[in-house]
Amino acid sequence: MRDGKNILQHEFIGLTVRVMGSRCENHPGLSGTVIDETMNMLIIDTGKKIMKIPKTGSVFSFELSDGTVTVDGDTIGIRSEDRTKRLGKPKVLRRFKEFQRDYRSMTKDQDNDQ
Repeated sequence: MRDGKNILQHEFIGLTVRVMGSRCENHPGLSGTVIDETMNMLIIDTGKKIMKIPKTGSVFSFELSDGTVTVDGDTIGIRSEDRTKRLGKPKVLRRFKEFQRDYRSMTKDQDNDQ
């Protein structure tokens, strides 16, 4: 079962995703269903069109059964079939948890400024 603790070790295809940040100014705020994944891209069906979003430089929020989880695209910039082998390692999981903690504190600071 996919959850916030093991999301890096599962397929993203079929999940609802929202682009939280991206180097491309048109991508933040896009949401839809992941219909395919390559080494460098997530292909998302927004309901209006199919969008190819580069993983590198992007931040994604995936909706899971137990809530949402935010993932740094730089962390998942490998083939999905290799992700289980590589990203289950303690060093990568530690970086993933640090990113989530930093991202949450950054968004809380932005909310407090408003």
